[in-house]
Amino acid sequence: MKRVFIDGYNVINAWSDLKDLDLGAARDKLVEYMINYASFYGAKVTIVFDAHRVSGNSQHKEYRAPIEVVYTKDKETADAYIERAVDELGRKVEVLVVTSDNLEQQII
Repeated sequence: MKRVFIDGYNVINAWSDLKDLDLGAARDKLVEYMINYASFYGAKVTIVFDAHRVSGNSQHKEYRAPIEVVYTKDKETADAYIERAVDELGRKVEVLVVTSDNLEQQII
């Protein structure tokens, strides 16, 4: 099964269908799109939203079959979470990371 990690706010800011919506609506629409993608392609999708600027925030995960939505903990970026998750997977499965962050693309 393919694993897909998505830097949520990065994609929202780059996707014209989403960036003009208010943040909550954009998150919901991205989740809706990815539920359809995951169902169609049989992939496990994780959308990661930064919470590194939210003081005192602890990591929070939501499961909306068939995807996982992660809100990172205080002082943790989506990039850091994705890097750690991909590192833990090693080379066991095919991984796709969706981001426009060039440095992140090189690291992954």
